[in-house]
Amino acid sequence: MTTIAFDGKYIAADGRETFGSIVASDTVDKFYKKGDIVYCLAGAVDECIRFVADFKEKESFFFEKSDCCGFMVDAGIVYYVCIFDGLFYKCPQGRDKFALGSGMQFAIAAMDHNCDALSAITYTAKRDTKTGGDITIYEVETGNFSVITKYE
Repeated sequence: MTTIAFDGKYIAADGRETFGSIVASDTVDKFYKKGDIVYCLAGAVDECIRFVADFKEKESFFFEKSDCCGFMVDAGIVYYVCIFDGLFYKCPQGRDKFALGSGMQFAIAAMDHNCDALSAITYTAKRDTKTGGDITIYEVETGNFSVITKYE
């Protein structure tokens, strides 16, 4: 699974990919780009790739039961995006702190206690077995990416 955190300035995502109870990788990039739009998504990798390729607001999607969701940054505006009942949805996130994925409760709680997105993911990895590995950070205002490698 995945944990993604947005603290109003940064979006951070862990690098862990799991299959059941097996850790497949700790270096997966959960960010996707399509033109000038940046997505950070949680869900099955194939569904995330198709989501980015086919995203059109309020049009049918070919996955009726998809669990793909995340954040989309378009022209500096952060949106929550998902598929629900076969339709795409996009809702402005504003600057509210929020998290998604298997460790979302831990990440939200960490941000409620003044952690930024990076610290929230770092904390979540201590408590959620589906969160871990490298952490990729995206600064919304500048569009810059950085990766914190756990193996350094």
